[in-house]
Amino acid sequence: ESLLFRLHIKRFITMKNIYCGKQKLRQNLKFNHPLFTSGMHMYSDSKISDFLSGIEDELRIGFLNEWNAAKDHREKIYISYDSTNKNCQAGELQMVEFGHPKEDKGLPVFNYSVAYDTNNREPLFYEQYPGSIVDVSQLQFMLEKAKGYGYKHVGFILDRGYFSKENIGYMDDCGYDFVIMVKGMNSLVKELIMENRGSFEEDRDCHIREYRVFGTTIKRQLYATDKKERYFHLYYSEQSDKVAAGKIFVEFVALIVRNRIYTLLKDEMKKLDKKPNYMTVPAALRELEKIEMIRMTDGKYRMDHAVTATQKTILNAFGIDSSYIKKATAQLTDMLCKTE
Repeated sequence: ESLLFRLHIKRFITMKNIYCGKQKLRQNLKFNHPLFTSGMHMYSDSKISDFLSGIEDELRIGFLNEWNAAKDHREKIYISYDSTNKNCQAGELQMVEFGHPKEDKGLPVFNYSVAYDTNNREPLFYEQYPGSIVDVSQLQFMLEKAKGYGYKHVGFILDRGYFSKENIGYMDDCGYDFVIMVKGMNSLVKELIMENRGSFEEDRDCHIREYRVFGTTIKRQLYATDKKERYFHLYYSEQSDKVAAGKIFVEFVALIVRNRIYTLLKDEMKKLDKKPNYMTVPAALRELEKIEMIRMTDGKYRMDHAVTATQKTILNAFGIDSSYIKKATAQLTDMLCKTE
């Protein structure tokens, strides 16, 4: 017992020294970080929070006005514009609302967009707006802001989320050129896609080697009442078909494996007196992931700890016991040592 006590004390002292060493290193980096110039140092979270909360709307708007006023508005540029949304757990932000998140975590979001000068490779301005506003509704307001910043000889590069008959008409009225993506099965262009399908996908003259795609350009009206003909650039990637086919195949094989796991777990659960919650496919996989091997100083791999009772119950559904695990561990160790 005294030996065990001394070992615990020694371990405690070692961990304390490591902790103190890390704290000392962290404090030292606050003032002597390799990237800092003379006089620079790290600030506390409260200092940074005070700084951020002190940035008033007038300061942000003033900066954007001056930043964009300094640009050469006589130059013809193309502005790439896109947006995203961010999940937020803060409860008192006015712009945070439930909307259409790109990554749905069940949280309210706010939208954030950036306009980027593709010619000079620099951002021009940004927007932050409530999370319930969708991309297609925000575009016309962005175009007005661009005009307000003095951009007249510009074109826009837009994602498919901004595609609508109303937005295209609005950009025409403003005199802006634009390149906009569109979903192939959108009702406005579906007929055009189907008419030209099979006419260029294997034509060498239509092959764009740099991007490994086939492409062609069609000139026609977008809709019956369109005031002018437009250029439609159609692209086809054989690689996309291969990727899609491969993905579908892998998903089907995964379905076979998952179904087999599900069946074995369900059959095993019928033999048990209780119905444990770890006998579902996701829970069982999470539990089995805890079985780990570690590499020791002699170069061999060994199990980190014994198999738990829960893990034994799950493994029993697959006809595997702890002795099989030890045997498989030894075989895996030999295989890993040979590869190294």
